[in-house]
Amino acid sequence: LLAVAERLQDSVIPVLTAYHETRDALSGLQQTNADNPTAVAFYGDLRDDLVRLVPLNFIDLYEPDRLMHIVRYIKAAGIRAQRAAIDFEKDQTKQKEVHPFGERLNELINTLSPHASAEKRNAVEEFFWMLEEFKVSVFAQELKTAFPVSKKRLQSKLKQIERMV
Repeated sequence: LLAVAERLQDSVIPVLTAYHETRDALSGLQQTNADNPTAVAFYGDLRDDLVRLVPLNFIDLYEPDRLMHIVRYIKAAGIRAQRAAIDFEKDQTKQKEVHPFGERLNELINTLSPHASAEKRNAVEEFFWMLEEFKVSVFAQELKTAFPVSKKRLQSKLKQIERMV
């Protein structure tokens, strides 16, 4: 039991550390740009994305193997925030690649019926993780993706989900 607890602790602490560091950085950038409503909203949206990625019950939701990827996704958000502070227009151009998939994911989640098959639920969750990897590839390439991901692969996954019951 102690070994299991230690492995869990070793998985959770990096997530909490990355989350704390990124939230602090976002807060600092938001305060620095307090007179710019667009920047304040942007950093607030990134903060909201972090909360969705690392909800209060993340330890119960995610397997320990998933947690190492969560750290990378958090770091990617931090890198994105820093780069957007330097060149916001470039960030927004990149965001145009990601946004349609995020909107489609929200639609899938909001319309997922309680009677949806386990296969469809798993496919939607897989799409969520594919989208997180895509964000890494778009905003923080140096962190590398865990698997190949592209717009074409995301579109293919969406088509697959749409055919499911």
